[in-house]
Amino acid sequence: MSPKLSPTLLAIIGVLVFIAYILLIGIDVFKLATTIVRARPEYYLLAICLDVCFIFFYALAWFLCVKATYRGVKLRDAVLMVIISWFGDMLIPVAFTTGEVIRLYLLKKLYGIEYSRGLAATVVHRILSALAFVIFVTMGLIFLIEGGAVLPSSVLKQAVFAVSMAFVVVLVGLVVLLRPDLVERVTYRAYWLATRSLARLRLERYRRAIDSAVRSYKESVNAIKGNVLYVCLGFFATITQWAFGVSIPYVIFDAVGYHMSYWALAAAYPLYGLVDNIPVGIPANAGVLDMAMTSMFILLGAPKEVAATVTILTRSIIVLFEAVLTGSITALVAPKLVGPIDVESIKAMVEEHLKAEREGLREVR
Repeated sequence: MSPKLSPTLLAIIGVLVFIAYILLIGIDVFKLATTIVRARPEYYLLAICLDVCFIFFYALAWFLCVKATYRGVKLRDAVLMVIISWFGDMLIPVAFTTGEVIRLYLLKKLYGIEYSRGLAATVVHRILSALAFVIFVTMGLIFLIEGGAVLPSSVLKQAVFAVSMAFVVVLVGLVVLLRPDLVERVTYRAYWLATRSLARLRLERYRRAIDSAVRSYKESVNAIKGNVLYVCLGFFATITQWAFGVSIPYVIFDAVGYHMSYWALAAAYPLYGLVDNIPVGIPANAGVLDMAMTSMFILLGAPKEVAATVTILTRSIIVLFEAVLTGSITALVAPKLVGPIDVESIKAMVEEHLKAEREGLREVR
C-alpha cells in the first residue's frame, strides 16, 4: 500500500502545477507581477466585503432550510455552524460533503436533531443551489447572446453539460423529497440485502435505529411541505448568495483595470465552480480550480496576464482570507459552542454520507 500524501504536500503540488500551467501557456511573469502590484486596493477590500456577504447569505439559506424542518434553530447558531463547516471543508475537501456532515453533526450536538431529519434540510439546500446554478448560467448566456457576444463553442458546450447535470441534481433531489415512500423502500431493501449478505455481523440489532431514522426523515419531509415559505425565502437567499459570488471576480477585474461583463461571469462562475465539486483531495483544490478559472477567463476574452491576476487575487480571498476568517472563528467559538469535536466520527459520517448518496443514485437510475 502506497503512503498517503499529506494535505500540505498536496496543496504545494497543486500550486506548482498551476505555476507550470502559467509558464506553459506563455504568460509573461514580469507582466503578471506588475498587474498584481498595480491592482487597486480599495476594490480588493470591496471584494473581501462581498465575500463576507457571500458566506452570510449561504448561511442564511441553510438556516431557512433547517427552519422548515425545525422551528427552534437560531440564526446565530446556524451562521456559526456554517462557518465551522466552511473551515472543515477547506481542511477535508470532499466536494463540500465534509461541510454538510459537520453541519448535521453540530445540529445533533446543539439541538438533538437526528441525522436523518437534518438530511432533509440538506437535500432542500442542494436543490435550491442547483436551481440557482441553472438560473445564473441561463441568464448569463441569454444576456450575452442578446448583447451580440460571440461565445466560444467550448463555453457553450460546458454550459449545456453543466445545466444538464444541475437538472439531474434537482430531479434526484425532488424524487427524494416528494417520494419519501421510495426512500423508505430503498432503505429497507438495502438493509435486507445487508442482513442477508453479512449475516455474521448480526445487523438485525440496527433495525430499531433504521426504523427511527426513516420515521424521522418522513416527518421532516412533511414539515418542509408545511413550511414552503421558509423554502422560498431560502431560495431568494441562495440567489443573493450567488450574486455576491459572481461579484467577487467582477470587482477584481475592475481592480486591475479590465472591464468584464457581469453576465459573462454569471455564465462562467458556476462552470468553473463545478471543478470545486470534484473530490480530488487537495485542500481548497489548489492548482486545479486556479487553472479552470484562468482558462475560463481567457475563453471569455481576457488577456492571459489579466486572467491569471484575477484568478490569483480572487483565490487569495476565497482561500487565504476565508481560511483565516473561518479558522479564527472556529478556534474561538467551537469549543464554547459544542465542546471538543470528534474528528473521527465526522470522517466516518462523511464516508457514510457519500456511500448513501451513491446507493441512492443507483436506485433512482
